[in-house]
Amino acid sequence: MSSPSEVLQQNATAGVNLKAVTVTGGEQFSDNFFNKLLSPLLSSADLTVGQLNSRCQSALENLALTDCFDSVAAKVEPATQDPQSPLCLTAKFDLVPAKLAHTTVGSVYTPEGNQLMLNYINNNTFGNAELLQVSSLAGLVPESPVRLLNVLYKAPMVDTSLKLFADGFVSNANDARFQSEQQWVGSGTLGVEKLKLFRNFTTAFSAAISLVKRTTLRVSDGASDEIKTYAGDHFKESVLLSVACDRLTYLPASKNALPLNGFHWSLKNELTGLSNTSPEKFVKFESSLQLIKSVFKNSLTLDCQLAAGHIVNLTGSKTIHYHDKFYLDVLGSKTLGYPSLSETRFGGTSYVSGNLRLLSRLLFVDPAYPLRLYVDLNGGQVASDPAQLLSWRSGAALGLTYKVGSVAHCNVYYELPIAGRDRSGLGFNVALYGDY
Repeated sequence: MSSPSEVLQQNATAGVNLKAVTVTGGEQFSDNFFNKLLSPLLSSADLTVGQLNSRCQSALENLALTDCFDSVAAKVEPATQDPQSPLCLTAKFDLVPAKLAHTTVGSVYTPEGNQLMLNYINNNTFGNAELLQVSSLAGLVPESPVRLLNVLYKAPMVDTSLKLFADGFVSNANDARFQSEQQWVGSGTLGVEKLKLFRNFTTAFSAAISLVKRTTLRVSDGASDEIKTYAGDHFKESVLLSVACDRLTYLPASKNALPLNGFHWSLKNELTGLSNTSPEKFVKFESSLQLIKSVFKNSLTLDCQLAAGHIVNLTGSKTIHYHDKFYLDVLGSKTLGYPSLSETRFGGTSYVSGNLRLLSRLLFVDPAYPLRLYVDLNGGQVASDPAQLLSWRSGAALGLTYKVGSVAHCNVYYELPIAGRDRSGLGFNVALYGDY
């Protein structure tokens, strides 16, 4: 006598009578959510066994894209109430929900000062897998205190792979490096995001429109002309396009914080100056690539990262708002892009950067534990003329890092310059979080 699975395999092209679709583990979600997600199964009576399996697999992919479940599974089997008719089938979905809502309180300690963070995330706000994320930060660094608030909302449209999102952001900073006492930024973004799962990687595409208001107050008397140009209020409207591909696997104990193998690639574009009255019109490109490979049972990991960006100015103006330009941190150097004795401009319209990191487990420490010794080689340059990018600044570091999801990230290192004579010394950052 054939088993149920053998019956299904032998009748892959035969028509079926779908008796029922059952879901376990979905009690926290609305009926409308499952009606929309399972509509390909419920709306058609003319299905073959192969089509039924395919649509169940598509439903599983849509469930996985919600980030609401620790695991999802489905199976198709003969209906128990009619054993004599093996092609009377039922589809059963077994879901294990993740923690859907949590609040995170954190503190980050660095030599420059302390930062406090309070975040709230709900992956099922109204019962339809809507994401609501509220993030706040208070930076207590004496030289550049900052306060910011970010609210992000995403809601599935046709299915969970297509989402409408709205993003609001407000920040108030007092960064003396910008030769003014206050820099205020407020922005609103509305767009759509499309996710697609392939066998070996995931892709994400987004398109959005954005409106930004920047205010620079109490500019210093001796400030550069560039800062004085943007004193007061300045508005920017933009179209934002981005695409990303991801295939990263992580050390399980790190809770998606320490990648072991795979790649991540992204491309971001911004077209600014949509109205005729816009003082600035430019196109901004930025791309990054990360390649990671682990060997010797994850005891040794090589992490290579490359990034580049460029701004094309579409007007006769030689200046672009200092917030839109590129700035870059390089080991053994101060942040590139801030004025020096030989340079009065802020930021750059082009940059390149690269980082090569070799991570190794410590002797007598289980490689499954998210503690790693690492060596970094890092370099890059920011410039207003692409030809100047060839004069790289570079540095190196030896450090020890520990990462566990959104719970802890501790990093202690010694950095020194390779090209340049800026600085060397011991650095650290310690981030501790409580998840409730």
